[in-house]
Amino acid sequence: LRVRRAARAQGVRHDAVVIASRLADLHAREQRRFVAERPRSRELAQRARANLLGGVPMHWMVKWAGGFPLFVREASGARFVDIDGHEMVDFCLGDTGAMTGHSPIATVSAVQQQLARGITLMLPSEDSVWVGEELQQRFDKSVLHVTGNFSRVKAGRNPVPIDVQNGDPNVKIVAPSSIQVTVDELGSSTQTVAINRIHALPPGYHEQTNATTVSPATVRVDGPKSQLPGIQAVVVVDLEPLQAPGFTSPYPVVVWDANKKVLTKGFTVTPPSVSVKMVIQADAITIPRPVGWTLTGQPAAGYRVSNVQIAPLEVQATGPQNSLSGLLLATDPVDISGAKGDVIRTVTIRPPAGVDVGQKTAQVHVFISPAPGVSPSPAP
Repeated sequence: LRVRRAARAQGVRHDAVVIASRLADLHAREQRRFVAERPRSRELAQRARANLLGGVPMHWMVKWAGGFPLFVREASGARFVDIDGHEMVDFCLGDTGAMTGHSPIATVSAVQQQLARGITLMLPSEDSVWVGEELQQRFDKSVLHVTGNFSRVKAGRNPVPIDVQNGDPNVKIVAPSSIQVTVDELGSSTQTVAINRIHALPPGYHEQTNATTVSPATVRVDGPKSQLPGIQAVVVVDLEPLQAPGFTSPYPVVVWDANKKVLTKGFTVTPPSVSVKMVIQADAITIPRPVGWTLTGQPAAGYRVSNVQIAPLEVQATGPQNSLSGLLLATDPVDISGAKGDVIRTVTIRPPAGVDVGQKTAQVHVFISPAPGVSPSPAP
């Protein structure tokens, strides 16, 4: 009676109100049943909200009826089983991803075999050749002809009419009547070749930059006229593997834009490569090195060399570490021919090439004394 009076007051037919009320009751009952029969899905949905937006991997998954999404345990063919053990018919089939059914036996077998052989590669396999051949059998590219009319194009953006002819009745072609083509004038620019050095030389070595040369020093770059401003002609030299004394090698020339992005499409470089000469030297260090002496000739008969002293005993030497290691600095020889008394000489220190010394001379004192048991020759 109350429902009838409420319907009459709102101008709504009594039977329509009854149906709406009945549907609301049925919907509420089904909601309660859905929750009661799926405790595991409900638990996982609540747990997932702590880490996933909406508690699902994709936001639209929360839009299913029931108050929370079903969590799937497994699927096969056109059916799936949820985490609570309910088996259902799947009318979605992965939104076209599984239109042939979930986990077809042939597909599962093929995938399992490939998993054992690797699934992520950046190289082709024999299967890729087979796929290409199969695609070619299903579509004869020789019957498809596309013709463009470029007779009226000019520098800038142009609509180019195209005509597509297809001789395969099994293939439907959908193509535009024209395409937009940007045409640019060709231009040339003479560029000085720069060296882009990457990485670093091994520790203890450096490049003698004033000896580095590029031959030829300039190249001609041809390409789209609008892209020529700001370009650079560059050779990339990796310093890490280089060793002393250096190298002279050819390097290809690449073209960079103002942002150091490599330009390849439409650009040519003449000559395409240049010769780079680079001198690599060991870093110089300064350490003390001993000074040696050399004698020539013999004292007078009945005399002998009883001692030799040199001052300083060592000097500071500067040069590559490999040159200084174990180095004994040589000096000009001291001639003691016919000497009957001490010989004292100031001699020049002669370091090897690439080594410098802080002191250029040393004093050599050669002690000459009578030989024991031998009568010395009379002094003149």
